[in-house]
Amino acid sequence: MILLYVILLGICLWGIRLRKVENEISRSYLSKTQTKSIQGVFVIIVLFSHFSSYVSMEYRFDEWFVYINNKIGQLMVTMFLFYSGYGIMESIKKKRESYINGFLTHRMLPVYSRFFLSVILFIIVDASLGLLGKEYSLVDCLLAFTAWTSIGNSTWFMFCTFVLYIFVFISFRWMKNKDMKIPLCILTALTILYIIVFSLFIQKGIWWYNTILCFPFGMWFSYYLEKIDKIYKSNRYYFGTLSIVLILFLGFYLLQDKIPYGYGYCLLALAFTMLILLFTMKVMVGNILLDFFGTHIFSIYILQRLTYIIFQKFISNVYLFFVVCFTLTIIIAVVFDYAYNRLYKKIIRKIQHINV
Repeated sequence: MILLYVILLGICLWGIRLRKVENEISRSYLSKTQTKSIQGVFVIIVLFSHFSSYVSMEYRFDEWFVYINNKIGQLMVTMFLFYSGYGIMESIKKKRESYINGFLTHRMLPVYSRFFLSVILFIIVDASLGLLGKEYSLVDCLLAFTAWTSIGNSTWFMFCTFVLYIFVFISFRWMKNKDMKIPLCILTALTILYIIVFSLFIQKGIWWYNTILCFPFGMWFSYYLEKIDKIYKSNRYYFGTLSIVLILFLGFYLLQDKIPYGYGYCLLALAFTMLILLFTMKVMVGNILLDFFGTHIFSIYILQRLTYIIFQKFISNVYLFFVVCFTLTIIIAVVFDYAYNRLYKKIIRKIQHINV
């Protein structure tokens, strides 16, 4: 299975190039095209990681595959959170009041409705396989719609996403007429409070909070973007910053287990995010495949476990299991996005017609 990472490396190298602006940093590293491709890389890694939890690896090369997955760990979701926070803050900067007023309906509702429909699909699959009542109770099914419990689907990332969206709405709606630093500070404080509560009082596992700071980091990065552009307009500070961040990353990586409650990993996640940003400041990654995965990132993420659940008892060969699940996951994600977009547009049109 280690060959999968070799293939992924080849995909990443396809179309890779240095940025054309000589001796300068181009803001194109935060363009929609580039961020979509970077997220495409990481959603493929998510597919690899979750796949390895459904099979037994017997051969040495397969063990290396699992080893790489374990070493990457939760770092695979850091850029999802960062880019989400960054994008939201960019929208707030452009049209603060109208964006926040419509945040729950225009931002959170589309994300939650996709998640809601995915949970229904998992319930249907679980019922078909006879898992309801045996492995999952009625309470589990009901709480699954809040992402608090799992019925085979991924939970923690979606739960964190909904909580962060609520934090954004509360912070900026409450302080709608204040300098944007104030709601940003409140948002950051709420996120830190979330980490403290989950690390000390709620036994859900450190992955429920150890990367969540990347979201407010993305918002702060957007807030200070003009100053960051001035600092990194040339290479003068770039390599010095790269060296410092690399040292911090290695330090947090070595010390993560020695710092209690996963707090070291929280810092490690921030350092890793900064490393990716510094890398993309100089190198452009992207091609048609990464763009495709980045386009369907949400559906791939929330639906991938469906195929694993369905076929894990029917396909014993690990390699065939992966090929079948990987292929069907992509097909299901594309169909899901197509159907959802058509349905959502029809509903929005009807609501607009009623309002008129």
